[in-house]
Amino acid sequence: MQSLNEAAGPSERTIASSVLWCASEFPCRPAVIFGTEAINYMDLWRRACEIACALKAGREAGLDRVAIHLPIGVDRIAAILGCQILGVPYVPVEPNLPESRIREMLAQVDPSVLLSSSAVYSAILEDVSSCSPVFVEKVGVRAADGGSSNRDVALSPKSSGYVIFTSGSTGKPKAVEMRGAALQNLVDWQVELSTLSDNAATAQFAPISFDVSFQEIFSTLCSGGRIVILTNEQRIDPDLLSDEIQRARVERLFLPFVALQQLASSCVERNVFPHSLREIHTAGEQLVVSSALREFFSELPQCRLFNQYGPSETHVVTCHGLDSNPAEWPRLPPIGRVLPNVELFILDEDARPVRSREVGELYVGGVCLAQGYFQDEERTEERFVTIDINGAPTRLYRTGDFATSDESGCFFFCGRRDHQIKIDGHRVELGEIESVIADHPDVAEVAVVFERDANGTGRLIACLTRKDWAPPAGLETAVRAHVRKMLPGYMAPDRVQIIGAMPKTASGKVDRKSIAEKLCAEKVKTSPPPVDKAASANTIGSAKGGDLCGAITSHWRELLDNPSLADSDNVFDFGARSIMIPELQRRLRRQFGINMPAILMFRHPSPRGLADFLSRRSAKGDASNTTLAGLATRRMSTKRRASPR
Repeated sequence: MQSLNEAAGPSERTIASSVLWCASEFPCRPAVIFGTEAINYMDLWRRACEIACALKAGREAGLDRVAIHLPIGVDRIAAILGCQILGVPYVPVEPNLPESRIREMLAQVDPSVLLSSSAVYSAILEDVSSCSPVFVEKVGVRAADGGSSNRDVALSPKSSGYVIFTSGSTGKPKAVEMRGAALQNLVDWQVELSTLSDNAATAQFAPISFDVSFQEIFSTLCSGGRIVILTNEQRIDPDLLSDEIQRARVERLFLPFVALQQLASSCVERNVFPHSLREIHTAGEQLVVSSALREFFSELPQCRLFNQYGPSETHVVTCHGLDSNPAEWPRLPPIGRVLPNVELFILDEDARPVRSREVGELYVGGVCLAQGYFQDEERTEERFVTIDINGAPTRLYRTGDFATSDESGCFFFCGRRDHQIKIDGHRVELGEIESVIADHPDVAEVAVVFERDANGTGRLIACLTRKDWAPPAGLETAVRAHVRKMLPGYMAPDRVQIIGAMPKTASGKVDRKSIAEKLCAEKVKTSPPPVDKAASANTIGSAKGGDLCGAITSHWRELLDNPSLADSDNVFDFGARSIMIPELQRRLRRQFGINMPAILMFRHPSPRGLADFLSRRSAKGDASNTTLAGLATRRMSTKRRASPR
């Protein structure tokens, strides 16, 4: 048993022992901050030990996996740390996922214990009969009453991993079983890479079901920094995100490209820049250096941008740091050089190495590899292959990404070889969406295509044929509702289109190229007329109900590529995603001088409802030429004045 007075040194380092060392060295230093809630290193360690003991209690047969089903807050961090202390993999389960998705995940991984909270626990979790529930609010209650706290617990001799889910082409999500050794290697490298100040703040942006969250949390806690947990509102609203970065003096961010682009565009338009930032790490999809990104980093000369690459099956395997002159950055930066103890190979179709500058498929080997897909030997053997490399059989992960490298060993991403895409930083298999839509009783055939735009983002379009008896009226709405019940929001199609017949190739397969060409032609034919910028300029500062409603409707029609959207329609029923809201915010700011918090879009999801609300606020002097987002931020700041810095 190891206590705070016996903290492990670097020679015995695991992720848990590194956090324990920090708790011993600076016990009163803030470790995690969430709004007005804060916890120092010693109390975080003790809370994690309490959770670890509660997880072990009553599990005489052993503890295999722990499902963490908790709302955002300090206890989520403590629970993940508790699993590291025990050396037990955790399974993150976001409470806001569709119930069918949660049931599928829990049934697939069969966790030993479900750590939940009465605030989010629901009847569906009881369906997993072998899973013992532990309620986090009951953990540590005996200690508060003077009983034994069990704060000291024997540390596992190794770091532990997790089981996270990614999209699967067969219609079921894949459970990636990541090893602790791979995560330890990643955290060691990330800590070494950083040049942040002592006790620097890192914003915890990623959901815990996203692999980047582990990198955020433990590269911070293993180096004595503090984690600033963001609210859901701050994650979807770049104005609020920028304000919170500045308020909490955040020095480091990990963001997917789309979120980074939204943050940069918002800051450039507002001419407000978070000067506390020193590092931004982006991963998850191809980095595209836009004019907004160049201007953003030009205003933050002390902040470095790192482009990282790595699928969920390996986590990060390469990194490229961009230099200090954003004007000279390439539009598509390289993904960089390999991390320590990682190997990359670019192979041709016969699994032979290609020459420098030639394009081939990227294979990854080394300590970074996941164990495989949880209890799915067929999928694991398909993607984790053994190939003879220089006379030695080597286990490699086949990424499905095309890449090339130069003579210096710098790697460049060159696209995908299959129907896998990235949406808002999440990996998505089009086949999984197609499988869910095909289950709808009125759908005959379906093909989902991804239409990419000039900014490197894009939209999902589901083209389907209906069964003979199915009426066309209402089918699009019914399909959207069906998908939302089964899949996370980012996987819902932005547009559903009924077509007469599904085009096929000569071999009988769905002709996706023909579908994409047809959609492109129809888009040109039905594109709404361009906005009259002169007329728009005349409306600035005059956010009258009718003008505002018409403008919001027009903007959503353009953003959703749907000219039939009515002002009374719920935009989320027509494919709106949270990542689109910042563009609406920017348009309303330019046209009417309104700074609208993104959360209002969820509270008033129709153009008419939003316009009516903003008009009422305008009449009170709170909206037109006034910063609604600023008012929200000031109210938040007032509540948090007691928050530690």
